[in-house]
Amino acid sequence: MGMDSTDSAAVYWFAELKDREYTGWRKAAWAIKSVIGGFVGQGPSVADLVIARRDTGEVVSSRPAGDVTEAGQMLMTARRELFQMTRDQFAAEWSLDAPTNGTQDTGSPEPAS
Repeated sequence: MGMDSTDSAAVYWFAELKDREYTGWRKAAWAIKSVIGGFVGQGPSVADLVIARRDTGEVVSSRPAGDVTEAGQMLMTARRELFQMTRDQFAAEWSLDAPTNGTQDTGSPEPAS
């Protein structure tokens, strides 16, 4: 099946949240940031927003998603835009590699069947 740049980006990619895992001193630092962040209204990121290929599951983008509220909002935005935008529009908006010549690369897989 060939790629069509007018297909919904959701044909090629999916978005999900992955919990951040902290161990050792990073876990202690995260706990301190959480307490301080609670006082100023901005804590450390609890998860990463991950955008991955549907055909292989390969991650093409991973970025901090913020606190619990921000993470949920970021995920909803990414999923909405996956369905509303074409592959090329979504790639530009989310800084993904997406060729415009119809060739396959790491960031732009063939549509999932």
